Amino acid sequence: LLKTLGEVAPLSYLNMAVNVSLLVVTLSAAARHPSAPPPPKHEIVGSHLFKFGTAFASFGFAYGVHPVLPSILASMRRPQHYVRMVGASFLSTLLFYVPIMVVCYDVYGDRVLSPVYRTPELQHDASVRVIIGLITAHLLFAYPVVMNPPERALEGALRVDSRRRPLLWRMVVRSLVVFGSGLVSVAMQKPEFFGPFLDLVSSFTSTFTVYILP
Repeated sequence: LLKTLGEVAPLSYLNMAVNVSLLVVTLSAAARHPSAPPPPKHEIVGSHLFKFGTAFASFGFAYGVHPVLPSILASMRRPQHYVRMVGASFLSTLLFYVPIMVVCYDVYGDRVLSPVYRTPELQHDASVRVIIGLITAHLLFAYPVVMNPPERALEGALRVDSRRRPLLWRMVVRSLVVFGSGLVSVAMQKPEFFGPFLDLVSSFTSTFTVYILP
């Protein structure tokens, strides 16, 4: 029902609130549940070279918003604030990532897992359910924002706006996109499947859009 990215934009405010809540809950849970003995190990430089590619792809995915930036610019009421907006967005992403990464690695060392709520010391805490709920809410709110530009491009290729009953056509097209996403999520729902699949997709897409194509 939300046709353009401008109509979807209010969901971003909900995402911001979810991210702040997720940051607070995760850090408080790590503070309440220190690492079990023996003391965790910390490495200044990682010795697992193959994990560098995974980390590189993950951070590329975190900042891989470049495909939606033209649509954001086109939907802005004040395009002159575009550079300021991008800088603030990347800085806020950094502020959400770094504290969780630093604190959880400091507390759990090499025993910290990804996602962090799978770390044994956190698994039995009641706040873990809150963390999972917040992550789920974040995904649901972020999905329309991320998918709107490719959906609009697909609708343009199919000339949806020039057909009779364009709203019905748009609902069909976007429902099929959601259905396809659902199939992928069901097929990759196990952690041992989803992580490598996400890294593979990020390596072929986000790495290019973040580091090479610009």
